[in-house]
Amino acid sequence: MKTRKFPLRFAKLAVALCLVLPFLAFGLWDALLAATAPFAPPTGEALPAAGRQNATACLLYGCAHSLNQSLQGSTDGWTLDTATDPAQQQADFLGRVDALAAGGVLDDFQRAAVRGTVQDTQRFALTHYTLDAGLEQYILMPREPGNAPTGPVRGYPQFHFQAIFTADGVPVYLDLQNGPETTPPTLDAVLACAGLDTIADWQPQTLAGYAGAHGEARYSAETQLYARISYEGHFTYRLVSMTPTEMQAFLQKEADSSAG
Repeated sequence: MKTRKFPLRFAKLAVALCLVLPFLAFGLWDALLAATAPFAPPTGEALPAAGRQNATACLLYGCAHSLNQSLQGSTDGWTLDTATDPAQQQADFLGRVDALAAGGVLDDFQRAAVRGTVQDTQRFALTHYTLDAGLEQYILMPREPGNAPTGPVRGYPQFHFQAIFTADGVPVYLDLQNGPETTPPTLDAVLACAGLDTIADWQPQTLAGYAGAHGEARYSAETQLYARISYEGHFTYRLVSMTPTEMQAFLQKEADSSAG
């Protein structure tokens, strides 16, 4: 039987409705998955009811399997925010940073480093990107050498901080590098800050290679969420939607990489 094409604009609208009304969208969500066959996961691996009742799991599942949109640090498919005043972008970003600090993800030294760096607009640039359903991405990094002033270097000249948040402020991706030498957050701390520590079936996962000794990971089959933090440099945190089949393939790839 020939599957009808489902226009991407309608897919995005359906996903947005599911995110706004997660408890009322079961039938619409199932219809969306059936219609977007090229992006839908294997039969029987639709997001379980527990996942559909979790706004973050619902959002990440839709982005990964219906819209094929990465939330792992790439800016492909994102819209650069050129309309918002830079001062407002900075204030919004620092509000997110303060929330991370209040939630135990960033310590006082890291928070101070971010604040000092973002205010040094001569040497550092803050860019803001947006995506459907209220997702936002911030990238704070040094300006190109030709655009930076000369003179004494203050603070952390190679500081880099990249973060993706949902509209509710849930961190989906965090990458902090070249900042103060302090203790990085645990995965427990990030999950608690994200409001995901109440998920009942988190299971520890084995990490391969260097990450195996310098990180930790967990998987929830009920929400199909994979959470991972690694400590290359300072720390990188990822929250990814994966079906059980995708999770098994990923673990096999990790094992093969470690064996090689």
